[in-house]
Amino acid sequence: MTASDRQLHWQTVYLTKGEQQVSWSQADPQPSLRLIESVAPGRDASIIDIGGGASRLVDALLMRGFHDLTVLDLSEAALASARKRIGATGDAVLWVADDATVWQLPRASTSGTIVRRFIFWSRRTIARPISTGCIAASRQAATP
Repeated sequence: MTASDRQLHWQTVYLTKGEQQVSWSQADPQPSLRLIESVAPGRDASIIDIGGGASRLVDALLMRGFHDLTVLDLSEAALASARKRIGATGDAVLWVADDATVWQLPRASTSGTIVRRFIFWSRRTIARPISTGCIAASRQAATP
């Protein structure tokens, strides 16, 4: 399946199904929250939810005072759904519609240095400290 096929698939899923109709929907993401709170050094920790789509994890993190949040997903429709649900509070979140296998961490334009390092990433039911990441974005974040 090509990247554009994956993107079309997820766009279609989020445009044709409600949030409660997808198998991974979780109203209260307690397992991820407990893990994040156990490894985050503070509420200013940079956290990325990879494959976050319309997940409610970002809502819960915002309510707990985390503010350096990024949600990355292939589906713009999923991200739009989450932004609409969260409202103005979601303006603090960096919403990225891209393929996690090719997405590049932001770098300084002059030096090429990574300007943001994430301490934690989450992908639906799998959440872990970034140092054990196994996709492109997490490998970049863990590399000095």
